[in-house]
Amino acid sequence: MSDGRPRPRTEDDLRAAYQLAAQDAPQRATVLAGVLEHRDRRQRGFGAPIAGIVAVLAVIGVLVGIALSDSHPRRTTNGAAASPRIGDENVSLHATPSGLASAGASAGGGSANAGSTSTTIGPNVSPSPLIPPIYPSAGHTCAPSEVSVSIVWSAGGNAAYGQITALNTSTAACDLLVKPAVTPLTPSGSPIAVRMVQSQEAALGPQRLLPGATARAQVTWNGWCGIALGNTAQLSWGSGTVTAASSPPDRSQAGHCPANPELATMTSTYFSPLH
Repeated sequence: MSDGRPRPRTEDDLRAAYQLAAQDAPQRATVLAGVLEHRDRRQRGFGAPIAGIVAVLAVIGVLVGIALSDSHPRRTTNGAAASPRIGDENVSLHATPSGLASAGASAGGGSANAGSTSTTIGPNVSPSPLIPPIYPSAGHTCAPSEVSVSIVWSAGGNAAYGQITALNTSTAACDLLVKPAVTPLTPSGSPIAVRMVQSQEAALGPQRLLPGATARAQVTWNGWCGIALGNTAQLSWGSGTVTAASSPPDRSQAGHCPANPELATMTSTYFSPLH
């Protein structure tokens, strides 16, 4: 028996309602047909003439472009005539800024590097920076009989500084990419014991001392402290010992001697300039 209040809807009630709504809904084909008919009416009104005009103008533009391209040579982006195609005559190789060689034109007829700077490969083109330069060698290190050597000393506190000059007195070039070892002599000609300390950095660069040319090296004597020097010194660099004319430093400019004489050391640099 009903008490007058609405009965809650069950799942069956909702399912029956959805089925009735689906039966009354229009079919998909009907909806699409209506949309297409509305579009066709709009196009027949003003869209079709505009579309036709645009199509005609596009065809005319293509025909004019073809005619112009046939009557004028191809141009690159920088205004220069495009390079010939691969297979044509006079196709040259170019060196790009990176040092790589590339064809002057691609297989499609366009510029290989449009807008970039290129240089034709020739005998004057510099080698790639990745390839180390080759320095010619005379074939042998300068012997004592091939050079004349002198050394001029100057004082600087506890140190003495010498400038060594080597002159190639022979008629041929010899190699002198070396660091000289210096043995100073007393006024009576006796060797002065000084510890020679040489760094071991690699020597790479020009190495020839040409005939009549001179090269210089620097020597530093730390802890000199006014020791009397003679007018000669001995220098060596592996191919013999050279007796060099020596100009002693001013002893009045010397500083105090170190407490430990073993702290006195001598270093030198490579000869330069060489060729």
